Amino acid sequence: MSVIPTFFAERENHASVTFKCPICGRKNRHGMPIWTRDCVGHRVSHCRCYDHGYNIDIIEPVIVKTTKQYNEEYRRCKAKKIPFFPIKQKRGTFEIHCDMWPINYDLSPEAVNKCTDVLRKAVKRVKGKNAGFWISKTGFTISKVPAGYHVGYISKLSKIVYDPANYVSIFPEEQTK
Repeated sequence: MSVIPTFFAERENHASVTFKCPICGRKNRHGMPIWTRDCVGHRVSHCRCYDHGYNIDIIEPVIVKTTKQYNEEYRRCKAKKIPFFPIKQKRGTFEIHCDMWPINYDLSPEAVNKCTDVLRKAVKRVKGKNAGFWISKTGFTISKVPAGYHVGYISKLSKIVYDPANYVSIFPEEQTK
């Protein structure tokens, strides 16, 4: 009996998601329209590394409007061991939040620098609209981003936040191994 792995894919465009095969390095693309999450699950492999296919799940921030949705998303992220990355919608603006606590890792110093650059550009672009941000190794928040301004920055931040190469352990003894 073979184990069917699960890969977390990232949104490439409005109709498809991609991930890189950890064995051969091939980029695998699957159709997954932006308006649905129903396309997650088992797929036929696009490379020869997985005879029985694989499962895919999408990694992207979720828009939450209520405290209940926010808490449900936190529990989902903790169960899937992915960073908590919701987008809160508040009176015509958005707050983009990232928390690394659900996976027990911090962002590496390099990842913090990359996120800082993206967040600075986002705030500069919406200058005069009271947007602001804070960042640390455990996550970040950018607030008061007007609707429409957040889309490009979410993609850039997602690629940093969801890449395990950008994580460092919160347990010092694991960093020395």
